[in-house]
Parts: sequence; structure tokens; C-alpha cells
Amino acid sequence: MLKIKYLILNFTFLFLLGNAQAQLGHKAELVFENAFHDLGELNAGDLVEMEFEFINAGRQPLIITEVKTTCGCTVADFPKTPVMKGEKRKIRVTYHATEPGAFQKTITVISNSKNKDEEIVIEGFVK
Repeated sequence: MLKIKYLILNFTFLFLLGNAQAQLGHKAELVFENAFHDLGELNAGDLVEMEFEFINAGRQPLIITEVKTTCGCTVADFPKTPVMKGEKRKIRVTYHATEPGAFQKTITVISNSKNKDEEIVIEGFVK
């Protein structure tokens, strides 16, 4: 009787472990075509818009829950609906050049991707 319990317990453990590993390989995967934009020289007061194209290279729908910017001078607009397997979409970023000098802004994309958080970067120089 004890051997049967151990056998059932081992079988259940192996089943759950295999199921968890299979699910890990089937997650959504956020992949950017280019995660960096050099905006070059800007004038103070310029408003610059750019797009970061990405694809869901995973097997499950990709859901972006939040996009965080490092300051109020940078705003991001992102897809609010699930991105299906193989589908391409864009994140639009607007940068308002206010402070003179070199800048580098990191935008963090939070999603259900297997990598969880992805970063995109813009940089340039404000005259």
C-alpha cells in the first residue's frame, strides 16, 4: 500500500513538472526590431515622435501591462489589446526636449513576456 502511494506521488510530481516546463516554453516573447533611437541634435522646445516596432515571437498572446518612462518629458503610447503570436505592433514614444545638454532616456516595457521587463532607449543632445 505504501509503495502505491509513493508511485502515485512520484507520477503526480513528474506530471506537474513536465506540465510546468511545457508552459515555460510556450510563453509570449517581446522582441524589438530596434530597441534604440539616436535622435541626434535637437533644439530646446522640440517635440519628437518615434516608433519602436516589436513582434510577439512567443506562442501565447503578449499583454503589455505598463510602459514606464524616466521623466515627464517622455510619454509612451502602447497597444492595450493582446498581441497575438507572430503579430507586429508599435510603441510610440514622444520626447519633449526641454533641458539643454546630452540626454539618455530609458523606457521600460512591462508585460507577460518570458523576459518580463524590456527596455528601449532614446538619446540625443539638446542645443
